[in-house]
Amino acid sequence: MIGEVFYYVLNMSIMAVLVIFVLFFLRVIAKKWFSKSMVFILWSFVIFRLLIPISIPSSFSILNFFDVTLIRNVPVKTTIPLIEENISYSFSNIIQQAESYTPITYETPTIGNLFNILGSIWITGIIIFFTVLIILWLNVNKQLCKIPCNDYNNLLAVTSNKLKVFPKIQCFYSDFLNTPIVAGIIAPKIILPYGLDDSLTKYIFLHEICHIKRQDNLWKLLFLLTACIHWFNPFVWLMVTISIRDIELACDEKVLRNIEDESRKDYAEALLSFSEKPTKLSTAFGNNKLRKRIESIIEYQRISTYMGIIMVVVWSICGIILITNSSL
Repeated sequence: MIGEVFYYVLNMSIMAVLVIFVLFFLRVIAKKWFSKSMVFILWSFVIFRLLIPISIPSSFSILNFFDVTLIRNVPVKTTIPLIEENISYSFSNIIQQAESYTPITYETPTIGNLFNILGSIWITGIIIFFTVLIILWLNVNKQLCKIPCNDYNNLLAVTSNKLKVFPKIQCFYSDFLNTPIVAGIIAPKIILPYGLDDSLTKYIFLHEICHIKRQDNLWKLLFLLTACIHWFNPFVWLMVTISIRDIELACDEKVLRNIEDESRKDYAEALLSFSEKPTKLSTAFGNNKLRKRIESIIEYQRISTYMGIIMVVVWSICGIILITNSSL
């Protein structure tokens, strides 16, 4: 049973690698022409491949451009005991890409047993990664020691209304942090360090509430869960690293759409002020890839309605091509 489950997970992971490579290429091209939010949406195609075990055949699938059937005969010696004597027979194990979904199949007990062993290792890895994540979450949650913050209630309410985030957002202080964070998914809270510069607080709230509106914590959790399931695939970890970076770029872009052009410098200064402080957590304001984010802020150009329509059409086509399977 475990071997069969791992077999399908491995097939999904192999298929996703192809999509990841294509998206790396598209990401480089798209970042100069399309919005950061649309670039981030590309990663949802990979998540679909990695988590949804559904085969959707399509004549437009990228797999139609490859030779989808590879047959290789592997001699497997098997001894079959009979009443009179042992007679040695030679069978063939056919490894081929299935038309429905999976790129490899196995048809011998030996390979089946191998998948059972690999499946047990895979399950052990998942348990280890999930355990580590839970321990880290419990430790951070314990260390935060949240203290209610009422100093910025008016600013928080105004910013929430501006971004149309209507559920009331709570704000807390913590001496464990040097940079602001959003904690939680269902009832997200903004947690601030002590000693904030009041001139920067409006940009801090804009940034963090944009994260809440975009459900970025949920996306990050989804990426981490995907990495835990496909922990054996280094390309999935690379995808997670880049996608979390794209989350911050998309959030910056949303902030820039809600401030005047002349305020870009102040927003960039808010990012820089927190990047100079050592932080115990990986946060938006303490990102070591800050240089690219600052460059993106400086180069930001508002997307026209016409370009927005083009983006939706292009991304819809990309979705059909990347998440469907060969119809051959």
